[in-house]
Amino acid sequence: MSDSLALSLLEAHRVTERGRASARESRVRLRADHVVTEGESAGLVLRLFETLGRERTAVELALVAAESDALGIDQAAAWERTEAAARRRGVVCSRPGNGAVHQVYLARFAAPGRLVFGTSERLAACGALGCLALSASAVEAAAALAGAPVEFSWPEILHVRLFGKPARWVAGDDVALELERRLAFAPVRGSIVEYQVFEPDALPVEDRIAISARAPQLSAVSSLFDSDVSTRAFLAAHGRESDWRGLGGAVAEPEEHLVDLDFSNLEPLAAAPGADGVLRLRELGDARVSLVWIGPEASRLDLERFARALDGAHLPDAVQGFVSFGNRRDHETAVRSGVLAALYAAGMRVTTRPSAMPRPRAEAGMGLACGAPGARLLGWHEVGVAACVAGARTAAVTDPRQLEMPELAAIREGYVIDDRLIERPASGVAASATGVEPVAHAAGIQGPLRGSVLLALGDHVGTDRILPWGARARPASLDPDRLARLAFSGVDPLFAARAVAEGGGWIVAGRGFGERPAREQAVLVLANLGVRGVLARSFDATFRTLLRQHGVLALRFAAEADGLAIRPGDELEIPDLPEGLEPGKPLVVRNLTQGSQYTLHHDLDAAGVREVRAGGLLAALEIDAVTPA
Repeated sequence: MSDSLALSLLEAHRVTERGRASARESRVRLRADHVVTEGESAGLVLRLFETLGRERTAVELALVAAESDALGIDQAAAWERTEAAARRRGVVCSRPGNGAVHQVYLARFAAPGRLVFGTSERLAACGALGCLALSASAVEAAAALAGAPVEFSWPEILHVRLFGKPARWVAGDDVALELERRLAFAPVRGSIVEYQVFEPDALPVEDRIAISARAPQLSAVSSLFDSDVSTRAFLAAHGRESDWRGLGGAVAEPEEHLVDLDFSNLEPLAAAPGADGVLRLRELGDARVSLVWIGPEASRLDLERFARALDGAHLPDAVQGFVSFGNRRDHETAVRSGVLAALYAAGMRVTTRPSAMPRPRAEAGMGLACGAPGARLLGWHEVGVAACVAGARTAAVTDPRQLEMPELAAIREGYVIDDRLIERPASGVAASATGVEPVAHAAGIQGPLRGSVLLALGDHVGTDRILPWGARARPASLDPDRLARLAFSGVDPLFAARAVAEGGGWIVAGRGFGERPAREQAVLVLANLGVRGVLARSFDATFRTLLRQHGVLALRFAAEADGLAIRPGDELEIPDLPEGLEPGKPLVVRNLTQGSQYTLHHDLDAAGVREVRAGGLLAALEIDAVTPA
């Protein structure tokens, strides 16, 4: 027996280099079944894919979706180009108004045993169906579309065993909050959380989705449940029972990295705003509640729980209630089932815009939210749906165990199935020009690199300073040349013009270069402007990986003081290239202007060296295409 369903699934998708044993290593190359992306990332992925010159995608399913339901004129034009590219390259397209990509994928495409690469971390929710999602950058997703394996760190597995049957007040958010509370001082960064339900009928898939979606809150890589009778019922309710299959039987009993959770020991919890963590609901006392929000991640089951538990009661005058539907399917299903009418009758305000929400005001009373991971960052207290009901009915923080919650079985029928906003590519249609220009990658390293320092920066330069993101940048998100003109515009408005005039060059920075928010376009513009390398005291780990994938050297000073002596305009040279770029071997950079030299480290493994020498991940794939096996 395997020690994990997740590891068995990864092994089944592992690509082993010819002549090498399949022993587990720190890094593993995986080939995806599905590639899923949305919005601006979707457009970028397809532009990068055009670089490879392939006529069609080489995966079982490629899906792109619009990011929001309300697109501006510029975004709408960009989305039309994305749709055109998707249509010609054999990609399924979910149009604006259909819902977030992870919700569309869950309802219509996710299936047990599949490995999916996605640019949205919310795809972790598909682990509820026995489908394992791994986050990928846009360039990795483009490589996967071409059928190429993508390299990931081999994960640890955190086993979570769920015992017993939940009480009526317990929903998926309650279980997720309990796990977050327990792991607050034992982070699972880099792990896949694998759940084992000992009584399959005890936890409907709708609740498993809420639990799986919390992987980012746990700093986990992803989540995975087994595929069982509940999984089969959920797929059948969506007209997809033929997609069901088991994951291969029992696994070995885990000996470590184990959390046991008994449903009978749960009590209501609340995730407090900011960094206060997860508290027991009773620790909030009987604080006033003025706002209740059922967020866009709430399931149909949650909506029915909320509506039925109100039992025809109207909200008190002191409480405002809001429901944000995240997708067309749940909204139309709520209309047909009568749940929407019940919500309106209770005084709830309803919107189909997932991003629309009020903000709590402490002086007016507390805001309780469910089905809205991350709401705490905006001042909300995240709770389970039963605690939302109790707060809505009493206008105060109230233990939901004092209320009579309705008993709801898993929903086995009645989901609205309407794929009118999903365009599947026609079979047998020849590919043609898409109207989407390919993204030019960085020039490969053919010899010594020499150039001037274009900009010298201090510590903690984040991606928003590299590429100010807002009204000017977003409309240009699919136009690298136009986007590149905005690079460092808030720091030095002449930077882009100088980089073009100089034919590229170097950037020097302090600690934490490229800190969050993660934004791949910030790397893309540096490569577009010919930046051959960034010399810094330290890098954000994600940004350093993106620099590598786009063919830009990320070099770390061996002596921190070295970076302080370098000035804009200094001429720098790395003479020992490309041969000198090897794993574990430092590089020597000469400052020809000052007559000095510095030792720098690059942190590249063999695959990274190969990518940077070629000009990036996709350039390395192009080399593969013409290199004999």
